[in-house]
Amino acid sequence: MDENPPSRKTATETAEKILAAIYGDDLLGCPVNLETISAIVQEGISAETKSFKMLNEALIGALRQIQSVSTPPSKEEIESVDEVVNLLSERADAINHVTTKILEAWEKAKPQI
Repeated sequence: MDENPPSRKTATETAEKILAAIYGDDLLGCPVNLETISAIVQEGISAETKSFKMLNEALIGALRQIQSVSTPPSKEEIESVDEVVNLLSERADAINHVTTKILEAWEKAKPQI
């Protein structure tokens, strides 16, 4: 198994590119070591990954709620046309509520991602 996870490799590669852009490919005269810059980059990657995971989990939860309310009722659940109208209205309201919350969360998260 690789001892450096992909995000750590990405952080190290990014740090190396940053220092090479400043000091040249040989890093001659660079007073900062690669590991120091890599740790800073890794911290940024980790924070962004955490935010993305939280947003992803919230989105999956919301999609499950939408799926739940959009599943057609069984014939046993409905006894009259009025019940169908009421049920559809309640479900439409629930879908509207969930999607509004998703969009609000997305707007808050947008500047972070």
